[in-house]
Amino acid sequence: MKRNWELIRTLILHVEADDTWPKAIQNIAIDGYEDKDIQYHLFLMEEAGLIRGIDASTRAGKNMLVLRLTWEGHEFAANSKNPSNWEKLTNVLGTLGDVSFDVAKTCLAAIAGSAASVAVSPYLIPK
Repeated sequence: MKRNWELIRTLILHVEADDTWPKAIQNIAIDGYEDKDIQYHLFLMEEAGLIRGIDASTRAGKNMLVLRLTWEGHEFAANSKNPSNWEKLTNVLGTLGDVSFDVAKTCLAAIAGSAASVAVSPYLIPK
């Protein structure tokens, strides 16, 4: 199964918006995605350090209970929330092809940083 960046972003924003803390988030359903795809990506996200979770898999299937976002997960959420930033990243990924998580994260941070520089520049120019 291939990584799906759109699903990763959707899951990150879903976890960030969830208010069940300190209870674990269970049975995450995302329109247009099968449970096996969601679970696969939750395991990837836990491995990448975006979320903290508990492997609650049984013989019936894989199941990741999500406890919370990590600092890294919050950073990814903050940088990917802006639809313009996300669109720019998907364009970059379309050009580069399949890249590592670190490369995608670096590109997203650079895009968000560039947007922040543009937004703050009027306040830095002396009058």
